[in-house]
Amino acid sequence: LAEILKAEGYQTQAFVSADVLHRRFNLDQGFDGYDDQTEREVKGSPAEMRERPGERTMDRVLHWLGERTKSAAPFPFFLWVHLRDPHAPYEPPEADAKLAATPSDGEITSADRQIGRLVKALDTNGELDDTILVFTSDHGESLGEHREATHAMFIYEATQHVPLIFRYPPKLPAGRVSNAPARSVDI
Repeated sequence: LAEILKAEGYQTQAFVSADVLHRRFNLDQGFDGYDDQTEREVKGSPAEMRERPGERTMDRVLHWLGERTKSAAPFPFFLWVHLRDPHAPYEPPEADAKLAATPSDGEITSADRQIGRLVKALDTNGELDDTILVFTSDHGESLGEHREATHAMFIYEATQHVPLIFRYPPKLPAGRVSNAPARSVDI
């Protein structure tokens, strides 16, 4: 997608929050910029997996948007923002942990707050209603169902059902819900 949009004149930029999406796997293909700098090791992870907290990733996203907005004639853009939270081990920021019943819910709260910052920045820049927003996830979590703490070897509904939300007021009516099966590849 980044390659196609770049060929159509879009700026292409990615900000990812986990080592599994590092450029060494050629995931930066087609992007003008690919920010995959991680900050800390994930506790108990194999192969020394590293991550960056969602708040720090969004800080970098908002800085990029701000610089882009200062441009005399900003190009249309394709922006991929990856937030690793919510993801085990659940360690939400203290403020979000206080608002949530569980650490998992705290990380969902934190991710929601970060996405809200992006939406607000796009709105402030006057770009929100001209921007197609797509929100999804790579997997769900079992959270104890079938004796799985997170997601592991099995393919239960809890790990297969993920959010898929589109926002684009000129073409998509608000509140419309589709019950049709969808796959990430359909995006």
